[in-house]
Amino acid sequence: KQTSIEYYHSPYIDYVISVFMFLSGVNFTLLLLMFNGKIKKFIHDAELKFYFMSVAFFTVFIAVWLYQTSSMGAEEAFRKSLFQVISLQTSTGFATADYMLWPSIMGACAGSTTGGIKCIRMVILFKVAKNEFKHILHPNAVLPVRVNKQVISPSIQSTVLAFTFLYAIIAIISILVMMGFGVGFLESIGTVISSIGNMGPGLGTCGPAFSLSALCDTAKWLLSFLMLLGRLELFTVLLLFSSDFWKRN
Repeated sequence: KQTSIEYYHSPYIDYVISVFMFLSGVNFTLLLLMFNGKIKKFIHDAELKFYFMSVAFFTVFIAVWLYQTSSMGAEEAFRKSLFQVISLQTSTGFATADYMLWPSIMGACAGSTTGGIKCIRMVILFKVAKNEFKHILHPNAVLPVRVNKQVISPSIQSTVLAFTFLYAIIAIISILVMMGFGVGFLESIGTVISSIGNMGPGLGTCGPAFSLSALCDTAKWLLSFLMLLGRLELFTVLLLFSSDFWKRN
């Protein structure tokens, strides 16, 4: 339907889809552990905790904001907030409301069906940043970065930092290029972030109440490339543009 899940006007459908969207954003390995009875490993996983807490925080924050600034009741505000937060964070792309003015979020877990930066990278980035503060206070201390009691090697930390840097640079350059095509500032941000994160609708006139049909063909080609780039985690595609990749040993 053109109006997505909003077409059905069913709280029951909204909640059922919300549950399965959330599960689709969980690392499938963790789901397998849970189904095999290893509940403790499932519950205590650092990435899952970050994923759950981010969904809970944004859901409550936006629900309160909707309740105070609109005519929605408490249940409707919570339901629409929950649905859209999970839909955006898991890059499902469903909509039950025009969320173009709602705050944005970062993405769900690695090893799931979602796009975006992924929570595990955010967890590692936060822990690296935290360690840098500790190093300033204790220059001679050895402070390994740990996730789920496992030490994250410096090479993985570098990869995460490089990925996040490239992600931001590509997004910024693409937004400027889209603006060069005559696309509005808000629409440029929305379409680029939505495409590289494989999230679905964008913002403004490219939001959930509209479509991308009004964009020029060149802009659509750029967004299509960003979708491929984001879905294949940047490095896989960018490697093809390296001359060393095509050289024979």
